[in-house]
This record gives sequence, C-alpha cells and structure tokens, in this order.
Amino acid sequence: MRLRAVAAVALVVALLTAAGARAGRVERLPPRYVSDAVSQRATQRDMKRHLAHLSLPPGGRYVGAHSPLAAKRLRGRYPFRSGVAFHLLWRTRFAFVTAPIGQTVSWLAHHPPPGSELTYSTKGPMHQPGPPWYRCRYFEWPDGRPAIGERAMSVCATKAHGETSVRIDAEAEWLEGRNPLSRIPGGSRYLEVIATSPGKSDRRATVTDRKLIAHVVAIVNSLPLTQHTSYTCPHGIEGQEPHPGVVMILRAHRRADPIARLYQSLPVESGCRPLHFRLRGRNEPALDEGWLVVRALDATIARARPIGDRGFGE
Repeated sequence: MRLRAVAAVALVVALLTAAGARAGRVERLPPRYVSDAVSQRATQRDMKRHLAHLSLPPGGRYVGAHSPLAAKRLRGRYPFRSGVAFHLLWRTRFAFVTAPIGQTVSWLAHHPPPGSELTYSTKGPMHQPGPPWYRCRYFEWPDGRPAIGERAMSVCATKAHGETSVRIDAEAEWLEGRNPLSRIPGGSRYLEVIATSPGKSDRRATVTDRKLIAHVVAIVNSLPLTQHTSYTCPHGIEGQEPHPGVVMILRAHRRADPIARLYQSLPVESGCRPLHFRLRGRNEPALDEGWLVVRALDATIARARPIGDRGFGE
C-alpha cells in the first residue's frame, strides 16, 4: 500500500515538473510569440513603472481624480486616443503644482520620464478663439523594435486655482502574438531571391551561404504580426497599382520543395505593405517590419540577374 502511495506521489510530482517545464519554455519564447493576455499584462506593468518614475516639478504632488485640485476640464476620455487604436491601453494620474503653467510645462519638457524623448507638443483647444487653456507634451520610448508594443506618455496642464493642474497618461500598445508553429524551422540551405518590377523582367539571385540564410530566417522568426489595427492604414491595404517587390524562397537544397516563401512589396516605408508569408505551402498571417529582411539581402538583390517573368506564383 505504501509503495502505491509513493508511486502515486512520484507520478504527481513528475506531472507537475513536466507542466512547469512546459510553462518555462513558453515563458522563454521570444516576445513576438507571447499570448495576447501576456502582452496586455506587460503593458499594465510598463504603464505602472513609467508613472512611478515620472518626476514632478518642485511644489508638485499627486491628487485624486475627483480632487478639487484636478481641473474638471482635464478629466474625461484620453485626449490622444485614436478611433482605430483598439490595442491601446492607458493609465491616468492627476497632479497639482504650485507654480505657473508656463514654468510647470517647461520643467516637465526638460525632465522627461527616464528613457523617453519629447516628440510632440500641442496646445488648445484648436479652432477656437482666445488664448489656449491647456498645453500638452508627448513623450515616447524610442525603441527601434519594441518587444511587446509601443510605449508613450502624455502630460497636459491647465491653470487651476491660480496655479497648475496636470494630467498624466501613460499609454502602452499590446501586440497580437504569433503562433510558435509559424516559425521557419532549421534546415534551409538554399535561398532564391527574385526582384520583381512592373513592366520589366524579373531578376534572380541565389544564396548558399549558411550564415546569411540562418540570419534571414532568424529575422523572419523575430518579426511581429501585422496588427489588425493601425494608425497609418487599414489592415493589409497595399494600393491598387502594381508595385516592385522581392520574393524569397527557402529550400533545403536546390531541387527541394519550398520550406517557406515570402513576398515583400516595395517600398516598405509606405506603412501599408506587410511581408506575405507562406510556410510549407500554408498561408500564414502577414508580418510587419519586412524591411529588415530586405535590408539583410540588399547585396544579394543588387547582384540579381534577369531571368524572365517568374513572379510569386507557384
């Protein structure tokens, strides 16, 4: 009987250990592959941290949202929210500073939240006569490739009780995560690059350098999904006219079936042209930041030679 009990306990421990190991592996996945819930929790943590690290001007103190020192005209909906920014979360705090509004705003502009940069200034309300009654400064954390979404903070001030009432909004964008099964597996040893251009013959180059191929695969596996919301354009719109582009086909060897096919319409900087991605013949969700892949293959594209019209078709 005792042996059965010991065996049962050992089995439970083994199952819990295996579950913990699986959870650990999930937590160790690149940030691009975390779940929406994990991404949203990360935004909450970042907003709390950014609010905690903001320094107020001398004579400033935080007050409650319903305090008489929190100007009513600063309350209400978040002033910088976009109508299509469904992934944007924010937290709001109010403060009161015993100094004139000009002095307060100038101090805040010269003491940005740690790690951020002042990127935008405004005052208003716009299109109304008379002097402005509020002034805002907008700070961003200049991460070239944020792990889980953009981070920013707006600080708006208005006159109140002869001094200054301040509203602080820490904002964070959460990203939809990629499916871990959508990563390109190892084993690619042959890369075909085709540069297409409307009205011209396609140009082709091949790559057998394993380091370069591994580098390209690593970049693709690090890219985020094209999000379903965007400040710049609706999801997936690339325009009606034909555009130049780059096709990339990864294979195990020259005559093997494609492991992955990618197509990037140019110029990538338009903001509306995702990296189209097909893995083992299966269409995957489009990816963002495709310019990183194109940049890694600049030298390869430059040496491509005409091959006739081959395009992206099967």
